[in-house]
Amino acid sequence: MCPPLLLSCLLICLGCSAAQTTLPNSAVPDSAAALPVTTRSASNLHPENSKLLVILIDGLRWDAINTSHIHHGEGCAEGCVDAESFFTTVQRVGATAAYNNPVFPTTPTPNWNTIASGLLPMSHGVLSDTGRTLETAGLTPIWESSVSSGKKTALIGWTSCDGVTTDPLLICTDRISLSGAANLLVQLTGDAALAAELLVAQEHSLVMMRTSLVYWASEHVGPKSKFVRRMMAEMEAVLEELFLELRNAGIWDKVSVVLVSGNGQTSTRPAVSRPVRVEECLTAPVHYRYSSAGSAILIPPEHTTAEQMVEQLEKCEEFAPGTASWYQKTELPPVDQWAGGNNEVLLVASEGFALRDVVNRTSGRDLLYSEDGDLQLARAELPRGPAGGRGRMAGDGYDTANLDMNAVFIAKGPGVVRGVTGASILQTDVYQVLCHLAGLQPQLHHGQWDTVDWMMVPSACSTMQPTHHAIVASLMLIYTLYYVLQ
Repeated sequence: MCPPLLLSCLLICLGCSAAQTTLPNSAVPDSAAALPVTTRSASNLHPENSKLLVILIDGLRWDAINTSHIHHGEGCAEGCVDAESFFTTVQRVGATAAYNNPVFPTTPTPNWNTIASGLLPMSHGVLSDTGRTLETAGLTPIWESSVSSGKKTALIGWTSCDGVTTDPLLICTDRISLSGAANLLVQLTGDAALAAELLVAQEHSLVMMRTSLVYWASEHVGPKSKFVRRMMAEMEAVLEELFLELRNAGIWDKVSVVLVSGNGQTSTRPAVSRPVRVEECLTAPVHYRYSSAGSAILIPPEHTTAEQMVEQLEKCEEFAPGTASWYQKTELPPVDQWAGGNNEVLLVASEGFALRDVVNRTSGRDLLYSEDGDLQLARAELPRGPAGGRGRMAGDGYDTANLDMNAVFIAKGPGVVRGVTGASILQTDVYQVLCHLAGLQPQLHHGQWDTVDWMMVPSACSTMQPTHHAIVASLMLIYTLYYVLQ
């Protein structure tokens, strides 16, 4: 017979060699044929009793937390955390990416759907909170994989529950759109208390919660304002209470926690960002299938082609050189495309400029705040006209190369290296990390494990290259056959 130890080693090597698999592009939903797609097998996942808490913070910029020493080597050595940094509780015991590069369009909805699926917008096709969802697109978000694995799962304010599959193992609380820092802070406090209850008392394995507090504060006061810093401190205090509940229950060291944002925001104050009047460049009204301060997807009206629309934009005096760029969908690389017709046109404002229809969008319910977040005047009380009101103070949707669009990623848990800072990652990489920490088999996705393995505790599989697995397995198989035939 084959020696037991030798047989065990052989099985381990064969299992490790299959731990990461590149799948044929034809298996990817929609039109992602030009992009690599990977999955990881269950042989390299965490135990089935893994617990994962995902906290999505809309609008949190990469430079809002302390990562400056990663780029400049200033302040402290690798792995340390400055006293003024946010989320130090998680950073000290986990891994922090230099930044998390979002998918395009760099707005919340496309990015949180990429976080939940690992797919680019060209495959999941979800650009707004209305209409298409991952489920209606026939895709399997991470919460459905969790439920299918028999795990108790909860979505707390993550998305609308209308399109979420009904299952006894899944708790979903609707995402309620609120305005005002005080209201959003109260909402966050309640959501955090519910998350603690589900993880501790009800033994949920996956809890995903989302807050728009930072996003709202940035829009109304500015992304680098004192008020945003104050709201971050308030948010951190709420999350610290949640973490304390996990410690008191004796499960803090057993729970993986991921803090992530979909995209950052840049200032769109009139003094900083000059508006560009899109509508004055086109001879006929167009339908905005998607729009933000930084970009818009335009659908040409009937009897007009994308080529004709581009020609009008090129001749328009509003678009002086350097103010914006426009593309037909087919002109873009696959990673920046979106699901939809090839007759659509993408308009992207350059840094320092913004699309006017978004910057000057006002509402009688909007309020005007000072840089410190103090209420000044109701929007309805302000004079109308070009000088009336400030509009949005922050915008997103710009090119992924714009540093302000970069997001945050911090993770801690039993399988995460403690107290390290590392290279940047891509938003498409987040999904596979969540699946790994939750002990789930991922679906097809566009992430690459090589970009995130620096933050994971090395395993017998991860320390060997796939070619090494095959060589060792082959040699051991030959030796085993030789031993048996003797």
